[in-house]
Amino acid sequence: MEANGQRSEVIQGFGEKLSRKEILRGKKNFAYLYTHGKKIRGSILLCYTSPLQFWRSRSIKYYFAISVNKKVGSAFYRNRIKRWVREAYRKNKKILYSCVHKIDQPLAILFVCNKVYPDITINYTEIDSDIKRILQKIIELISH
Repeated sequence: MEANGQRSEVIQGFGEKLSRKEILRGKKNFAYLYTHGKKIRGSILLCYTSPLQFWRSRSIKYYFAISVNKKVGSAFYRNRIKRWVREAYRKNKKILYSCVHKIDQPLAILFVCNKVYPDITINYTEIDSDIKRILQKIIELISH
């Protein structure tokens, strides 16, 4: 509620928080994304995106998931990459707000890190800029 007593319109899933409802789950959804999803390549991450066939909530417009291959370093390093990707998506998901009215089905977004980069060290700023570029490409994909 706002100060004057009127309710402001907020679309669920576009706050600063990444809610549990926004997390993509289910073997069917992952299998569908890998087979039918559009691939968007970033410098570090690969993104699969597709309208969802099996969704839980009509108020959520975007579902999000992360997958890091076991060949990518130790568990400590993989978990760090997942935390960075989750944080970068949480901070930049408002980029997708501009095209939320153009979709009628929820959109699934899966970020995959499956390469080993022995010669470079991945840091948060690189992942953040990579996710921004990927989200811009998703907007272009939806707009056309």
